Amino acid sequence: MAITAAVLAWSLSGAAPSAAAAQVPMQNPGFETGDLTGWTTWGQVDGVERSGEWFGGILAHGGDYFLGTAASGATKNGGVYQQVAVTPNASCTISAWYFIYWVGGGASSRECWLGVDPNGGTNPTSANVLWEGPGTEPVEYGGGSWHELRLEDVTAGPGGTITVFLKHVQQHSETWNINCLDDASVEDVGSGESSTVNLRSGWNMISLPLQPEDPAPEVVFADCVAVGNTIGGNLHRYHWSADYQVYPLDFTTMEVGRGYWLHLTYAATNTIAGLQIGDKRVGLDEGWNFIGYPSPEAMSYSAVSVTLGTDVVSIQEAVSQGWLSPAFFYYDGMTYRIAGPHPWYDDDALRPWYGYWVYAYVPGTELRFEGVCSDGTPYGACSATAPLYCDNGVLVSNCAVCGCPLGYECRPDGGCYSPPPPPQKSKLSVQTSFQGSYAMQFIQGARPTVVKLLGHWEMADDIKAASPDTKIVGRIYLSHQPMDGDPAVRAQEWWADTQDTILAYPDVDYWEGYNEPGNLGPSEMAWYATFEQTRVDLLAQHGQKACIGQFATGNITTPDQDPSAWQAFAPALDAAKQHGGILGLHEYGCPMGCAFEAGDGEGWLCGRYRKVYRYYLIPAGKTIPLVVTEGGVDAVGGVAGCCNCWGWRTCYSWAEYRDQLAWYDGLLREDDYVLGFTIFALEISGWDTFDIGDPNLMAWLIDYVGESGGG
Repeated sequence: MAITAAVLAWSLSGAAPSAAAAQVPMQNPGFETGDLTGWTTWGQVDGVERSGEWFGGILAHGGDYFLGTAASGATKNGGVYQQVAVTPNASCTISAWYFIYWVGGGASSRECWLGVDPNGGTNPTSANVLWEGPGTEPVEYGGGSWHELRLEDVTAGPGGTITVFLKHVQQHSETWNINCLDDASVEDVGSGESSTVNLRSGWNMISLPLQPEDPAPEVVFADCVAVGNTIGGNLHRYHWSADYQVYPLDFTTMEVGRGYWLHLTYAATNTIAGLQIGDKRVGLDEGWNFIGYPSPEAMSYSAVSVTLGTDVVSIQEAVSQGWLSPAFFYYDGMTYRIAGPHPWYDDDALRPWYGYWVYAYVPGTELRFEGVCSDGTPYGACSATAPLYCDNGVLVSNCAVCGCPLGYECRPDGGCYSPPPPPQKSKLSVQTSFQGSYAMQFIQGARPTVVKLLGHWEMADDIKAASPDTKIVGRIYLSHQPMDGDPAVRAQEWWADTQDTILAYPDVDYWEGYNEPGNLGPSEMAWYATFEQTRVDLLAQHGQKACIGQFATGNITTPDQDPSAWQAFAPALDAAKQHGGILGLHEYGCPMGCAFEAGDGEGWLCGRYRKVYRYYLIPAGKTIPLVVTEGGVDAVGGVAGCCNCWGWRTCYSWAEYRDQLAWYDGLLREDDYVLGFTIFALEISGWDTFDIGDPNLMAWLIDYVGESGGG
């Protein structure tokens, strides 16, 4: 074939053709599996509920199931997410439906949100996430209707993966907070664009940078035809087994990744509309291959990677291993030139619309025109840092392909995690005087981590017989708690009053001193620290251990606000740590979740202990085991968002109190330093509105703690 001069020039235009939207497959988008298959949770999520069988008879938006999260007198915040494969750089529309059922407070207290990370990230707090919302419900009791959340014109990243987030927000502890989400969907309208090339008369060595909407050559080169050119008989391609082939005799459509010779009588400017192909790989046969550069954007020759079997290497490495020749040949209208390393030419660019000759020495070699990621990993290969995978220029976690570091396991979202320790036993237990039958039933059936005795010390032996691993905290009731004079002398007076009882009952593991000494400032705390330090030492001299502190709900300024009071208590903490003691704190709420900040995972009432440990004890190296030695539902002095109930029985059903206890237990189980929580009260005279001796509540508590296993 005679080749005459025909210089190929190129340019790109930005006009985008219209493209029909396509529904993108999602896994379990309407939760119709009846569970969270395909979704990953964060925060607090109840799970999938059946239509018509949950709170208020809520019906699913579509099908038989929906995602629901409910809280009474508390808040739950979190959501679910799923990674979805779409066309790289596609314009997407994401949708989901929400329903909110609420009682008490205002409509704005509960929200639903739809989010998307265009680059496939899985962190819902990332600044990359685009959010639509808040979706609220103005009508109490739900109003009976579902509402749509919709994100349009979201451009996916080059990796071709987006992440859809469904989030619920419950801002305040109200009578009922119920958030429902259903029927997520993603539409992909493609990444349509156009590309323009200037072709001169004579021979043009070309390729297609986009997949055209219609690959018929007469359509592809419609602009050339419009100025008098004929495509039939003038468009050729090469294949090693058949030499040159001609259109329309040997082929009728054009393909991205192939090289073509096109002869024109008249110069023309030609534009095609189409989509970028997501997989920019071109396979090579042994010998000469006439290929096309499959992208509308130029790239460096040195950025090309090469695959042979399961090996993925740089093009430089492929050349050194003898897989292919060190250069690509293109035609400039007068002669062949080289893209790649050559002593005479300095042309490292691979360009849209260009065709290239490439020689492969090894059959099955594959060129990847996708470059390398930021750490040098070739496209489609695993990084040296597991589980990162180079996906179209973006490093993503893909442990299914790249594995995990030693000691880590693979998550469904592609990331790795350190396997958690075996589930901890429930931290719930009771404070009791054994003035009934429930206390021993609980000890025998639940075998709790800890229990608190208020009198009836003879029961300590029975507790250990029924549950040897249960720790016992003892409180000796004191009619007076003087906090004046010499604190060391006061501690000795305490010992004189209590030593006969303490020494008579060695099965008690820890002994309390003063109960709720007050909201102490730094100077008062220093006095109390000396009292407690002396008490710890006195107990240790007799082979006994102390439970120090016993600070009331909301007492002692938290160290994130002012650490000075807790710093003053350091001598007592150090003594307790030295002699195997524990810290006792009281935590009540009304409900128990009020004044809890879900974002920080800390509370000003229940959950306040975390502020003490996170902001002082742990960083100061003074961590000792904690027992929340008193707590439950109680009036909390008019704290905003909290009720004013004297014991749980005055405001809540047993089931509502059960849910609050389970929520608090979930919090306590997250912290290894927490030994347990002794609910006030069980079978203690004079505390009827606090007493948990309800048949339903006790049956649940025994089963719940007993079935939670060992610690």
